[in-house]
Amino acid sequence: MTNPIDPKKLTFKDWEFSSDEDTDGITHHRANYYFEDENGDQVRGTSPNYAEGASDFNCLIEDAPKVADKLKNGETWDNVADTFRESW
Repeated sequence: MTNPIDPKKLTFKDWEFSSDEDTDGITHHRANYYFEDENGDQVRGTSPNYAEGASDFNCLIEDAPKVADKLKNGETWDNVADTFRESW
């Protein structure tokens, strides 16, 4: 059994945008956030997926760098993971 990860013991390292295309030809974008745990292992946090051209796509472009800045300033992933805006 794997021990749960303590978000307070993760060190933020970097982030990037990534994307892939589904079988219908729609490109989905997300932001990946990379952390290192207390054992030196890499852990990844991921934003929601946003379809290119959808009404909320610009939310990712605006929110991802803001989340990265918060992480750089010591916020935990648990505190920022739910702050990405999405339209319903």
